[in-house]
Amino acid sequence: DERGVHTHWLHVRRDLTQRREAENDRRRFQGLIEQTTSLVFIAERGGKLVYANAAQRRALGLGLDDPLDGITTATAFTEMQQAQIEDVVLPALREERAWQGESVFVDRNTGARTEVLADVQYVDDPLRPGVRFFACVSRDITEENRVAEAARRRRELDDFAARVAQAALDSDRGEFFANIQVLMRELGTTLRADVAFVDSIDLERQLLRPSGGWSSGRYCGLGDVPAEVSLDRLANWVALLQRSGGVMHYVRTSDTPWGRELRESFPGEARPANGRLERQRAPVCRTPQ
Repeated sequence: DERGVHTHWLHVRRDLTQRREAENDRRRFQGLIEQTTSLVFIAERGGKLVYANAAQRRALGLGLDDPLDGITTATAFTEMQQAQIEDVVLPALREERAWQGESVFVDRNTGARTEVLADVQYVDDPLRPGVRFFACVSRDITEENRVAEAARRRRELDDFAARVAQAALDSDRGEFFANIQVLMRELGTTLRADVAFVDSIDLERQLLRPSGGWSSGRYCGLGDVPAEVSLDRLANWVALLQRSGGVMHYVRTSDTPWGRELRESFPGEARPANGRLERQRAPVCRTPQ
């Protein structure tokens, strides 16, 4: 009152139950996004990343707590992805406001590739009226693609083996080896190799006779091939063939696609005849003396 004495008091309460429930729902939703295996990121129209969940950060080589300041689709994605965004994704978003398709994220530190099936949406920002951003949710299909590719390769190799077997049945030995250059080219191409050759071994006379071969344009050539080679000059090589089931040690330890494929087809460790594993050097082209 006029004397400064408190005679009344006003107490106002507001029910925050729904607000707190909404906040809990948002925290729960954010926690689910961070734990999901799906890759999620949000970018502004200029390409600046404003959010990336844990799975997306791992695919890009970003730490879980790394700030996104200065990171854009231009700096985080490869040139191939940039071209895909400019030529395919953005036109679809302008017309349909959505795009779905396969893409690849590359770890900028290790180069590891994550193949994904992406779903990109062009949506309105609920916190900033009139502002739109890109939201992308992707599913990792790397393993699915690997299994599908392995199955396709098995079918390809089976088809080649069937063609060779049929060719052997439909012709005599002379006709078969007269066409050996074509078969070697098909074999090298199928295995994505640079050189393929076949030899015959005469155990009675202890001789090896080259029967035919092929080399790709990346290989320096097979050079002058002798008509016969004594097996006593190839003792270690023959021992390797016997120990490895016909697959050379270099092939089994090389990091070529067909080397990895042969290791899967012929499991086990191939050792040189002296029993030691030695680091194999790449073949060197030399002018025949």
